[in-house]
Amino acid sequence: RVGMIGAGGFAKVKLMPAIAKLDNARINAIADTDVTASLNSAKMYNAAKVCTDYKDLFIEDTVDAVVIASPHKFHAAQAINAL
Repeated sequence: RVGMIGAGGFAKVKLMPAIAKLDNARINAIADTDVTASLNSAKMYNAAKVCTDYKDLFIEDTVDAVVIASPHKFHAAQAINAL
């Protein structure tokens, strides 16, 4: 159960399609400050959860792994919170 932090161009074009092809992984949650981007991606990959604050990915037991695809300046804080 993968949680995506960021649903922008790189995530849509490269990361999400690659994850979707894996037999043992599924995109289960998507977080992006752009709710439209999150909702569109969630529909495409049947994600169970959509949120605008990435910290919401960690409130419920919805993800086992996180892929960070947000702007680089946010990576450190997001990785620390994911851990």
